[in-house]
Amino acid sequence: MLNELRKYYPLLMFCFTAATAAAQVPVKEKQVPLEIRDDFALRFHEAEKVVWLMAGEQHFGASCLVKGAQVDVVYEAKGGHWIQTTETIPVNMLPDSAIAFCKTWYPDFVTEKVEKVSTRKYGILYDLKAFQGVKQVEITFDMHGKVVQKQESEKTEPSPEVTPQQEAKPRDLFKKS
Repeated sequence: MLNELRKYYPLLMFCFTAATAAAQVPVKEKQVPLEIRDDFALRFHEAEKVVWLMAGEQHFGASCLVKGAQVDVVYEAKGGHWIQTTETIPVNMLPDSAIAFCKTWYPDFVTEKVEKVSTRKYGILYDLKAFQGVKQVEITFDMHGKVVQKQESEKTEPSPEVTPQQEAKPRDLFKKS
């Protein structure tokens, strides 16, 4: 199964990202099918600032805050089946082996973004984006912290403003022991 995941992961993430980002149209909650609203209410009863979106005729999505974290959820329009949830998480929520990998291979990189991606088909994945100067790395780990995909590149846009307080935690985690 992992080999299958590695083979299709870039396409899978592109499709979901494209489906939920390309033609997103805000919709009113009452326009969202009842089975989707009910499932969402069960999964995310603490959600705040919920914005419902429709991507073409294929998907409905919700973007919200749960306990202060940004959460995006995707559902199939037909049948109302949950597809995936993407949640922004702190770097220390990565599996221990993923943190160890980053400490070994990217000790001086600063974390820009970490997301936990829960999928119906592949379970839990973690996406990490980190940088050092113009170097950038994007790594996907499986639920056990094993690298599924890694892409290194040079940043084309400026790095985000990182305060010393934000910078300290990721660097402490990524420094070699």
